[in-house]
Amino acid sequence: LLWSKIQSLLGDYFARGFDSNGRYELWAIALKNFADCPILGRGFSGFESVHKLESGAFAHMGPMPTMAHNTLFELLSATGIVGTLAYGYYRVVSLIPVFKRPTLQKTMLALSLLVTLGGSLLDNFVFNLYPMYFAMVTLAMIHRADPV
Repeated sequence: LLWSKIQSLLGDYFARGFDSNGRYELWAIALKNFADCPILGRGFSGFESVHKLESGAFAHMGPMPTMAHNTLFELLSATGIVGTLAYGYYRVVSLIPVFKRPTLQKTMLALSLLVTLGGSLLDNFVFNLYPMYFAMVTLAMIHRADPV
């Protein structure tokens, strides 16, 4: 009974397998963009044109995704070292209350944020509206829970 539930829940993975689904190509483009413009990056529209990628793994995807599907690679490609360091600083500073005076509530909220950030290493959740809203509300709740 449990195995059938697992199969239905993860059926897409069983059917397709654990291939990169074109992500390796996107990551290679992102790293090339970073190598071309390492200081400030190429901007969030810095991927090569669609027609160069349609022949490869992206032929089945329809409209070409413009994100690298990895937060770190996307930031390196789009904003270079400057923007990636700024984002890293923001992430560290925003989570200081979790480590300064830890509570169970703040730890659980931070873990839920960590799951979103971890998932963003395989998709671009951080750059989508609803996950970004979730992250901001979670950070606000962490900061609000900080005893003064």
